[in-house]
Order: sequence, then C-alpha cells, then structure tokens
Amino acid sequence: MRIDNPLLCVAIMVFAGTMTSIGCDNTPEGRIETAKDNLQEAKADVKEAVNDAVTAYRDEWLAFKFNAEAAIRDNEYTVNGYKKEMRKADTTLKAVFDKRIGELEQRNTDLKRRLAEYSDEGKIKWEGFKQRFNRDMEALAKSLKELAVDDKK
Repeated sequence: MRIDNPLLCVAIMVFAGTMTSIGCDNTPEGRIETAKDNLQEAKADVKEAVNDAVTAYRDEWLAFKFNAEAAIRDNEYTVNGYKKEMRKADTTLKAVFDKRIGELEQRNTDLKRRLAEYSDEGKIKWEGFKQRFNRDMEALAKSLKELAVDDKK
C-alpha cells in the first residue's frame, strides 16, 4: 500500500508509536503522560510537514514564474525581430505576416497577463493552471518557429 499524503503518513506513524508506547507503560498516569507527549510530538511533526509542503509549493511557483517570464521575454524578442524583418518585405507579404505577427504578439501578451494575474487557489487549481499555461506556451513557441520557416520560403 502506498500513501502519497505526507500528513496522513505522519499521522499513521504517530498513532502507531502512541499505541506501542501506551501498551508498554503499566500505570494509567504513565500511559496518559506518554500519550500527551506523543500527541505534542505528532502536532509538531504535522506542523513541520505542512510548512515543508508550503515551502516546496512556493519554491515550485517561483521557479515556474521565473522560467515563464524568461520565455515570454524571449518570445517578445523574437516577435520584435520579425517586425524589423517585415519592414523590408514587399507589401503583399508584409500584410500577411503583419497579421500573423500581431496574433502571436497578442497570444504572448495574454500569457504574460495570465501569469501576472494568477493567484494561489490550491494545489489542484495550480496543477491545472500550470498544465494549461505550459500547453499554450508550447503552442506559441511552435507558431513562432513556423512563422520563421514561412518567412524563409
């Protein structure tokens, strides 16, 4: 059996330890004192596990945000490069690529806004946000690469 929840795992270990300790002490007062000690230890362990989980989540969010902001800046740089190149293109080609570049620029701006507006709503919503954001970021990167290929044709 596998237990993925660290809090549940800690609680089970403390409960097992408490039951073992209580069974070894012969006096009722001794068993009560042992149980109180074990309860205090369990509370401290749970508090530490919660703090560790929160710290890990925050670290993951900060790393994700840092990497996403860097990718968005790279996209902006790429789009600006395409804009410079399109200034030299003929009128027909320029109209087509200006529209596509504008769409890509808007998608990048939308990603930037979504990242800035994200607020912590729990682990499940975080995972959903992260998956959608990564999917949209990958789609934008693919579109930017396709534009570069089309531009060379």
